Amino acid sequence: MGFCLDEFICGSDELDANDVPDDSDGDGICDSEDDDSTGLAVIVDVISNPLVVGLFLLIGAIIIVTLFLQSRNQSSKINELERMVGDSTIIEDDDQFND
Repeated sequence: MGFCLDEFICGSDELDANDVPDDSDGDGICDSEDDDSTGLAVIVDVISNPLVVGLFLLIGAIIIVTLFLQSRNQSSKINELERMVGDSTIIEDDDQFND
């Protein structure tokens, strides 16, 4: 058993097999040396999974279709109101009341 620089840097005892340095994000780099203390590496690993990407794309497509259908429904309601207003009789000529 010799001197291990990684164990020294990470603060663990190279003579004790049960002394393992902390690695909160599971990326194999001890927390004291990990530049990515925010855990973004885990997010990158998850996003690089094709199933997760597919799920995000599916959810995005569902949201877009839902918004499109809602806006289309609103447009048809507006068109129906405009048609109803246009079909109503509007008296433009007051001459028929001036006998």
